[in-house]
Amino acid sequence: MAALPVDGVSSISDTPPADGLEYLRRVRYEARNLPEVLIAHNLPAHRPESYTLSGAAQPAASDPQLNSSPTPSTSSHAHNVRRWVAIPPPLPACPEHRAPTDAWRADVLTTFVSLRSSLRRRSTQPQAHNRARKQSSAPLGRRKTAWLAIFSDATRRPQLSDLLIQDQLSVVRIFEWCVQMTTTQPALREHHARWCYALMVALDLPLDPDTSADVAALLRFCSKRIADDSTEVSTTEVASLSLLITLTKDFFRQR
Repeated sequence: MAALPVDGVSSISDTPPADGLEYLRRVRYEARNLPEVLIAHNLPAHRPESYTLSGAAQPAASDPQLNSSPTPSTSSHAHNVRRWVAIPPPLPACPEHRAPTDAWRADVLTTFVSLRSSLRRRSTQPQAHNRARKQSSAPLGRRKTAWLAIFSDATRRPQLSDLLIQDQLSVVRIFEWCVQMTTTQPALREHHARWCYALMVALDLPLDPDTSADVAALLRFCSKRIADDSTEVSTTEVASLSLLITLTKDFFRQR
């Protein structure tokens, strides 16, 4: 407001301002009379009783606090967030005999970043786009049924041309379908891991909230699977699980 020179003093009235200058005078008057510190009084927070994997909080059947009048809150902001938002359970710890080394994780991240850079360079080259359209047999992102058929085909490997012909909205949509199919299986299938990896190479940052939730869902699925000592997990699956966990946690910063 200080950048707009306004002369005169506002006349306090219940009527609407007569013109733009009178409106600015009233804004100045209100700003001058605001206290330096404001305290927000919130409704008493309600902590969900449980948390499900679908992300839905399970509140109690009835809670008299929800109908009570506002009262001052002395809790910190972080504490209020925890009380209002259902916090997912912590990720299960990876057994020591299945945990990758720090050097392996660093190598995975280096390769992943290099592939992302290479894809972005090619995506700016018209010749690369033209070649990709001729080489790729993949459908565009609007055809969900066709993509689910591709994800179900263990012999169909992702190709660079498949990614180059998609715009970012299509990549996000295809990744969502891929995660949905992957996380509904009892184990991580190798061809699903390949497609998850390829589509994450093509994801732009920052992630939108829905895509971020998809990445987090993939992380949770892989973390639970690798931590399950009650079932036999092959060496190949452990490597794929470790690969996706490293990317979703260390690159995309999901928890």
